[in-house]
Amino acid sequence: MKKTNKLLQLQGLRAIGCFIVVASHFGFIGNGGIGNVIFFVLAGFLFVKPFLNHDFEFKSLRDLGVYYIKKIIGLYLPYCILVVTLRLVFGNQTIVTCNWTHVWQSLVLYKCSVHLWFMQQILILYLIAPAFIYLHMLLKKFIKWRFLNLGYGVLLIGLAIICYYFLTPDVFHLYRNGLPCKFMPELFLIGMAFGYFFTLISHNNIQLSKTTQNIISVIPLIVIVFCFIINFVVKAIWPSSNITIGWNYMLACSIVIAIMIFLLTLVSDSFLAKILGCKPLATIGDVSFTIYIIHPWFLPFLTLTPAYVNTLLVFVISFALAFLFHKYILFYINQFADKYIYKKLLDEVPRQSKDVQE
Repeated sequence: MKKTNKLLQLQGLRAIGCFIVVASHFGFIGNGGIGNVIFFVLAGFLFVKPFLNHDFEFKSLRDLGVYYIKKIIGLYLPYCILVVTLRLVFGNQTIVTCNWTHVWQSLVLYKCSVHLWFMQQILILYLIAPAFIYLHMLLKKFIKWRFLNLGYGVLLIGLAIICYYFLTPDVFHLYRNGLPCKFMPELFLIGMAFGYFFTLISHNNIQLSKTTQNIISVIPLIVIVFCFIINFVVKAIWPSSNITIGWNYMLACSIVIAIMIFLLTLVSDSFLAKILGCKPLATIGDVSFTIYIIHPWFLPFLTLTPAYVNTLLVFVISFALAFLFHKYILFYINQFADKYIYKKLLDEVPRQSKDVQE
């Protein structure tokens, strides 16, 4: 099994998820929930996955500080720059924000406007994620078991199920447009669980025969097709139904998506992995976070028909703007951080290559 730090096939999958979300907002695809599930589960999986040979650990408070500084510079700072810039450019004519009060509330993750609920969820998840790492570290001190990561992954899935059914808005909620919004750590936890399942394979150097790899490589394609077939069948049988697979069955979808991510990583030289890892899709995946934030600002201005014209046009424009943002703004932010923060203040070696965006 080929091991690589930069999993291009997962970046390609991220690009597919981003396109699903954009297409749903412009009426080309009725269900964008699956795209959001892909983002959340990938975030959880990649939170664990980069540490192939050693489990992700915080050995000191300094390590924890480094983690939070990197998240602020790599994720929160770009988010703030994008929201403020887009508000200045587009003004009030947008569904994302209506006034500066909404902008500031979105920036402090209090009452995020419409589409920015995703950033509220993911940033808070990254804020609390170290707690699960510390729990894993504690268990390792007392439980000397070769397959501890398997048990811990099962524990995370159990916790995800509890969160899904019992962490209702009545118990704990965030705010979206001033209204209660369910907090959804279960999707992130499912991704983390399968990340630990994968590290178990890596730690124990489990090898698969070529025939087994070829058989397994077909499964992710079947999973993708199955998800969309189910969604279209439901709509065909009950046209007036508001049920969508991605939103109404998020937990089930997250497990299916997590299995797909696991298999794409396990058999990284499969036919499907190579398609998803092609340069165009991987490039889109690299900037998908920015595309996600940018594209809804065009909603009030584009009313072309048919819907796929709007979708393709906005996707291309959003990708172009996202690419420029990464090349001419984030590039220099990262250079500055490498030189003056990671290296000098934290005594870290500057990054030699760009890792998968977590």
